[in-house]
Amino acid sequence: MNSKKIRVAIVEDDPNQMDYIIRCLADDYEALPFEDAGSFMRLYARQAPDLLLLDWMLPGISGIELVTRLRLLGNPIPIIMLSARCDEDSLVDALEAGANDFMVKPVRRRELNARLGALYRAALALSSDRYPEPRVGKGPGHIC
Repeated sequence: MNSKKIRVAIVEDDPNQMDYIIRCLADDYEALPFEDAGSFMRLYARQAPDLLLLDWMLPGISGIELVTRLRLLGNPIPIIMLSARCDEDSLVDALEAGANDFMVKPVRRRELNARLGALYRAALALSSDRYPEPRVGKGPGHIC
């Protein structure tokens, strides 16, 4: 990772889950904890984090409602939805609402960090148009 830590907003109302996730991210990420969608949106208006970990079940505005609202506003923040729900319909609902990924709680530390890293790399590549033109032929960097 870079010397500047990637900022990950965590919207989770369960203090035990929040503490666990913060510990999982401590080595590689700057964790920005929020107990509800409203407090997250107030921060987002001032300074957007790089990634969002979002619990499905929240007081007030649910996580799925927040994803939907962010996407309707054209907000591209990469989002991983967290939920105790483990059924296929919930996963599909989250992805169709605009989440980039879905993890069932309790999350596993290494998997969470790997998914955040992959999502950040993908978002960075898309935002900077870093995909090189494919080269045809033989040798390094060529596709054929």
